[in-house]
Amino acid sequence: DRIAVIPNGINTRLKPNENTVSGLKETIHNSISIPEDRTPTFFLFAATNPRLKGLRPLLYALRKVRDTSNTDPVLILAGTDKMDGYYRRLINQFGLQNHVSTLGKLSGIQNALSVCDAAVLPTYYDPCSRFILEALAAGRPVITTRYNGASERYEHLKHGFIIDDPANTDKVTDALAYFCDPDKIQLAHNAIVDDNLVAEVSIQKHVEQLIDLYNAVMAKKKS
Repeated sequence: DRIAVIPNGINTRLKPNENTVSGLKETIHNSISIPEDRTPTFFLFAATNPRLKGLRPLLYALRKVRDTSNTDPVLILAGTDKMDGYYRRLINQFGLQNHVSTLGKLSGIQNALSVCDAAVLPTYYDPCSRFILEALAAGRPVITTRYNGASERYEHLKHGFIIDDPANTDKVTDALAYFCDPDKIQLAHNAIVDDNLVAEVSIQKHVEQLIDLYNAVMAKKKS
């Protein structure tokens, strides 16, 4: 009863830059080859430590979705300028060259979020990923694991998908396949807007909760 949990918050006022977004779109479309009569689903993965954040099981799942469904998932990688040779080999081994686009380190994740359909982070450990909160604030469905504190900020199958274990590639596959359906993307987006998650994950909400806690402590000391 002496513990108060105040979730992390982000700056929700940052907006995408049109010129930067246009450049990102060009980079992505120049790096993949999807037939013009197909509509790909773009998943954004952002991390400086791809291993810890679950890139390996994500690539396994991406291959399985591509091979077992009539969809065209595309994974956009952001957050680091250095992609380990292991992942390059894995991408080539799985034949995912036309399904993976690497953007490197970005100055603002909101620009990349504006060109994707959903955010994915099958992390093995994360106290509370700002990336997932940024995605929710941008109205994007999110996929992460119960090892990420940010999974407590949204509802499974309403605003996104929550995976129990990133090592369970079948579940990661299910999550990707789920949001390859544009109707489910739209339903999740509507729920995020209707439930006003942008306010719930804001730094303003975080500060308000801090102030409420300080006031409660002060009032108790005076009583």
